[in-house]
Amino acid sequence: MSEQIFAILKMELCSEQGKISFAKSSLLQGVLMEKIRSEYAQKMHEMRMRPYSQCVVEQDGKVYWQIATLNSEAYEEIIVPLSEDSFQTFTLKHCDWKVNIVSRQIFKTLKKEWMRSFYQQESGRMLTISFRTPTSFKKDGEYAIFPDLKNIYESLMLRYESVLNEDDFYDKDTLMQLVDNSAIVRYRLRSVTFPMESTRIPGFMGEITVRIRGPQTMVNFVRLLLEFGTYAGVGMKTAIGMGNITYDERRKE
Repeated sequence: MSEQIFAILKMELCSEQGKISFAKSSLLQGVLMEKIRSEYAQKMHEMRMRPYSQCVVEQDGKVYWQIATLNSEAYEEIIVPLSEDSFQTFTLKHCDWKVNIVSRQIFKTLKKEWMRSFYQQESGRMLTISFRTPTSFKKDGEYAIFPDLKNIYESLMLRYESVLNEDDFYDKDTLMQLVDNSAIVRYRLRSVTFPMESTRIPGFMGEITVRIRGPQTMVNFVRLLLEFGTYAGVGMKTAIGMGNITYDERRKE
């Protein structure tokens, strides 16, 4: 079996017809599905959780389409075909915008190297999580539009277990220990909606700062989850543009 790879493909986009934003993410999902093999698309349709996330983010005045894959198979089936030199332009259906790919960057890391930092580095106890695209959770038929740490941790643990076939990674006792030893101490958020076909999903964007108590292994585990979240996203609809996160840590409070 080949070694597992986490990867991110970051493409700068430009269109003369208008500015591309997260509101076009679901259309980009259609572009992605057209570029991959139909057999793999069908295989993903049958999966409980998709092994990738994709979103539109703005950085330094430029617009990027970011696609992250969570295992080696998804890397080969999704990022490799989207990285081909022949793929330089595409058209967004429904709005008929022609989009140019200005540049590409690929970031890859082996899972074993990524895991090594969990065991060898002491993570900071203050972590700032940035929600760069609309983020939401659905619980008991209702949208949760404020960041709840239980929802965040649970989403990441379940996705990790499912995509990487790590049985028993999700553990309710561990989850509650993480929640009991974490607290949101600062936030800067705004409510926002994410358009999808004929509906708009309510959510939030912005940032929160979380303080972690407990043993250092618990602090490191939270950072591992958040690092995974930079690839997987958090919450619902991460395959169509929601739930993209980054994080920063401080070693001193």
